[in-house]
Amino acid sequence: MEIVAELGASHNQDYETALALVFAAQEAGADTIKVQMFTADQMALNDGSIITEGPWAEYDLYHLYEKAAMPLEFVPKLKKLCEQVKMGFIASVYHPDMVKVAEEIGIERYKIASFELPWLGLVKTVAATKKPMIMSVGMAEHKEISAAVQIAKKHCKDLTLLWCVNDYPADPEKMDLKTLTKLRKFHCKSGLSDHSTGYIAPVVAMVLGATMLEKHIKIDGGLDESFALTSVEFKAMVDIVRATENSIGSTRYGGKKKFRRKEVEGKWVRTC
Repeated sequence: MEIVAELGASHNQDYETALALVFAAQEAGADTIKVQMFTADQMALNDGSIITEGPWAEYDLYHLYEKAAMPLEFVPKLKKLCEQVKMGFIASVYHPDMVKVAEEIGIERYKIASFELPWLGLVKTVAATKKPMIMSVGMAEHKEISAAVQIAKKHCKDLTLLWCVNDYPADPEKMDLKTLTKLRKFHCKSGLSDHSTGYIAPVVAMVLGATMLEKHIKIDGGLDESFALTSVEFKAMVDIVRATENSIGSTRYGGKKKFRRKEVEGKWVRTC
């Protein structure tokens, strides 16, 4: 299973913090780094709308995105760093205009978030790059997933659907992880974008056959503090997931024959 460390808003718009997050994720055992590419103007109207619940309650929505946005000049530098340390690199895009910017940077893998999945124009624009795509489906009805998959597959030959519960943090007891098995009906890879705390959901996702796990990482504080993992917690999660992966192993029969019963002189007895 590919383990993706989502930087989210944990960079705090500081490049040194973003660098530290990449190195922390690498040390923790992550395979891939993911960043988010957007501007506040691409996300919301600057009309004074106030968030009423969740970890960002009482924030002005537009100003929240202003504060959360990674400065775009960070992206090519972080991508190059990931290449140097042999980590994968994924960019989430939230607007068709940002796809052009991402292509100029040389982004090789794209993600579309749950909130954007119904925007089929965005799906079409990303798919047209013919690059590997990841789509979160946590807020989509079955017919919406079908429509997005149909459009994506016209050009994309490497598609992954991520189950996601869009609560921050998500309750591990309300993850409905069986949905992962249903995503296989779309004939593409499946995985989990996890906003829960703890390690239960990642382990269950692994057992259910997820090929990708995405989890937010943090160093200290930030907008994602309530659901992101510290580097120590992230490493613990990776270790548990990898141990689970190893214990699943492969299908086999038989085993050591020591003490197995066999017929000796007309009697069925255990033998050394």
